[in-house]
Amino acid sequence: MAVSSNRCCNCNTKFTKHRLKGSKTTSYNRLSVNSHIFRRTFTPIIALRDVGIELAPTRPGQKDERYLCSDCVVKIREISDSQRKFDEGREGLEAASKKNSYLGRKLKRLHSPSPLKTQKRGGKQAHGAPSLAKAIRETMPLEFELAPGRMIGGDHPCYIIAEIGQNHQGEIQIAKDLIKVAKDAGADCAKFQKSELSYKFNKAALARPYTSKNSWGKTYGEHKEFLEFSHDQYKELQDYANQIGIHFTASGMDEKAVDFLHDLGVPFFKVGSGDTNNLPYISRTAEKGRPMIVSSGMQSMETMRKVYKILKDKGATFCFLQCTSAYPLEAEDVHLRCIEAYRKEFPDIPIGYSGHESGATITVGAVALGAKVVERHITMDKSWKGSDHEASLEPDELKDLVRQIRLVERALGGTVKEMRECELPTFNKLGKSIVAARDIPSGSVITADMLGVKVAEPKGLQPENIADLIGKRTTRAIDYDDSIRKGDVTE
Repeated sequence: MAVSSNRCCNCNTKFTKHRLKGSKTTSYNRLSVNSHIFRRTFTPIIALRDVGIELAPTRPGQKDERYLCSDCVVKIREISDSQRKFDEGREGLEAASKKNSYLGRKLKRLHSPSPLKTQKRGGKQAHGAPSLAKAIRETMPLEFELAPGRMIGGDHPCYIIAEIGQNHQGEIQIAKDLIKVAKDAGADCAKFQKSELSYKFNKAALARPYTSKNSWGKTYGEHKEFLEFSHDQYKELQDYANQIGIHFTASGMDEKAVDFLHDLGVPFFKVGSGDTNNLPYISRTAEKGRPMIVSSGMQSMETMRKVYKILKDKGATFCFLQCTSAYPLEAEDVHLRCIEAYRKEFPDIPIGYSGHESGATITVGAVALGAKVVERHITMDKSWKGSDHEASLEPDELKDLVRQIRLVERALGGTVKEMRECELPTFNKLGKSIVAARDIPSGSVITADMLGVKVAEPKGLQPENIADLIGKRTTRAIDYDDSIRKGDVTE
């Protein structure tokens, strides 16, 4: 009896069988995720044993016809590398534990028992690989539901936040128009900034004169009051966002504002860069139990480690955004490589990007580097009064950003390098084969000068295998320029 299923034996992804010529790969599968196509290949476990990947055996007397998808193969290799490095000594684990106690605990769990070996349950041998999925989940970036029905992290599409902030000029209708702009562009969320002014600023800060060209009042307090919506207006905006079908949230700019947003029922909290090192605020916000997105403008890596530890200790689900707090932001001040640094430092959370630069290019680059959440300010008109408008995207620019992000996501694909189905027409037309460089009598021992490489009909053996033919014997007479095919040579 055979154990067979047209599914990955780890992640349970279903596929339809069809074989590519000259490949051990059994099939392609197309998975539709929010209208974006992701491809995975599926390989028999028996074939994978040749490259050092082996799962627990099936029951005695059964033929193993299980498959693994290419994504799981990559993740298993990552686990194997972690196991191998750990087995070389405890120094790596101890160093990781000192640097990051949470990561240290994860590595300990992976050490014993090995996730790639057969496990025992209740004194009985368990077949299959029951701990494999758990081990993979503990080493890959965290996936979680940020808003109802919308996961972030892993292979999920980038979550795009249209930051309206206070670019509404204090007018509720403009705010609604911007929510509609975000929805029409394909953004996932329309976001505002909510402050309870007496909790965010002290009296002196509110009373200071404000004579900027962007001022909406004689004092800074009058200016901020002009731009601040009431609780009832926030409920009106939330109802409108729900009506047209886009997520709605806001940055709580002080603890009192967070309390209000929690009561309002926003799906997640956004922590602005100005509050990221406000550790009491971080702790209290985490205690609300909602997912959190934390920007990192004006902060150091050491501060972000402190925030990470607080949020982990509180059991929060969260992600960090690389951010530079300048408006507008020059390219040399963006530092997209910090995304990679965050991914190494905090491997179990999604990392994103909050940008204040002009145009879409840099934000699209952030997605290519692995950003799972992006945030950009939007406006109806960059020339309007206000400090954020110049660094914001107008409606057509936001549409273009969303389009480019989704295009790059399709282009990112997977990490397994192999011939793709779309390449077959080119391969069939231009792919080269091994041919006879001269007439070769039957029974000849092949030498290098007998072989050449050309585009040939019919297709012959692949050029990368040419060295394997040296010293073998021909089974038939091969004319000059003929393809050398399987069966034409023997040991």
